[in-house]
Amino acid sequence: MDNGLWEISMILTCDTDPQLMQLTDYMKATVGEFTGVPKLAQLLARMGAWDTGTEIYEILLATTDKSNVDEIAHIQNQLGYLAWQKNELDLALTYYEQSLSNRTNRQSSRVALTYRNIGLVLRDKGEHDKALEYYQDALAIDLGADPPNQEQIAYGYHQIGVIYQIQGLFNEAQESYDRALEIRLKHLPSNHPHFGTGYVDIGGLSFARQCFSEALTSYKLCFTIYENSLPPYHHNIAVAHYNISVTHSKLEQHVEAFEHAKQALDIALLTMSPKQLQLQLYRKHFDSMKTKLEN
Repeated sequence: MDNGLWEISMILTCDTDPQLMQLTDYMKATVGEFTGVPKLAQLLARMGAWDTGTEIYEILLATTDKSNVDEIAHIQNQLGYLAWQKNELDLALTYYEQSLSNRTNRQSSRVALTYRNIGLVLRDKGEHDKALEYYQDALAIDLGADPPNQEQIAYGYHQIGVIYQIQGLFNEAQESYDRALEIRLKHLPSNHPHFGTGYVDIGGLSFARQCFSEALTSYKLCFTIYENSLPPYHHNIAVAHYNISVTHSKLEQHVEAFEHAKQALDIALLTMSPKQLQLQLYRKHFDSMKTKLEN
């Protein structure tokens, strides 16, 4: 960049590439119910631009007709999600509770979404039993929907599996992860980033069982999917680098561990605020890998 001008290098893709068309159609469907500024805010949230997304949703909350309670509830849910991403857990929980209070249909897919989001906050607060209850309530709504949203059902099984893994119930976690991956294989494009999430699940479970080579294989599969389906500085790519680095370190492969630790930190420095715990984690891990490499 020079004097306010950007030089952008672009790689052209083929408009008829079947995988690209499949993923593009899927992403259009994902944000298709929104138009204009709401669609922009939704896209920014999905891309990891949390501060900018928050600013836009705050404007929408202030300007939306207060009689439109469903739209207000949606905006509050999105603000809760963005607060959670920034580790503002109490604020996130406040927004989610406000969102639920504005919902007119307590069996809707949007209520299920907010239940799942509350579960995420409670999980991060260490309240795992409560988190599991919210995840199970959300999954029950999704399973009863007509037609069922298979992506959300898969995500529900993923979240339940995470709690089981935290609680040391590895067999139950494996069952949930396998169910989530099975659904995604049937219903999502092969290059969709949620496949990466599935491999993170399986890799994390292998890691917890100290099967580090198996974990590394899953984490690398995840990274390949993220690299081909997400912007280069997306936070999920930083997570993938971090997971690979930690696993290489367990295998005493310190050069590879350092390289991926640096990649994770570089992305985090560009996309996260200094107060975010994830950035602090990546920085601490990078320093540790650097020390091991130098010794």
